[in-house]
Amino acid sequence: MMKKDLTLYTGSPLSRLFKLDRFGDFTAEFDKLWKNWDLDMRMFSDMQPKVSFPKVNVTETDEEYVVEIALAGFKTEDISLELKDNCLCVKADSAEESSEEDRKYLMKEISSRSFRRVLNFPTKVLPDNIKCDHDNGIVRCVLLKDLPKQIESNTIKIDIK
Repeated sequence: MMKKDLTLYTGSPLSRLFKLDRFGDFTAEFDKLWKNWDLDMRMFSDMQPKVSFPKVNVTETDEEYVVEIALAGFKTEDISLELKDNCLCVKADSAEESSEEDRKYLMKEISSRSFRRVLNFPTKVLPDNIKCDHDNGIVRCVLLKDLPKQIESNTIKIDIK
């Protein structure tokens, strides 16, 4: 048996006696590289702007889409909704952002920053009959689908003579 065969793992008696490792400092260098990469990625993500969109629920039936948007802290006049190219564009600009700068928060999870959000629908939506209301911080929109009109079937029996 050769010396090299006994040092296949770091726990072998010869590797401890001669302080030999099959891979040398490769594993230590890899660990150091991995820790530095992890640190760099955390620093990079901390530098990114924190984007917070409001929570949205979108449900679908055969006839309509129902969109619910959680907009606590926004007044109805601060919210703008548009239907453009079969997409619902939601915008909210809070007029009270500047007054919150003098507050000292111990915890702040409710965002009242301005935002823009676009929701795309897979089926064509009728622009004429959209119903929206704002109640208890929830904006609820009902958008009817543009269903293909079915041609009434007038079946006529044809006799063969």
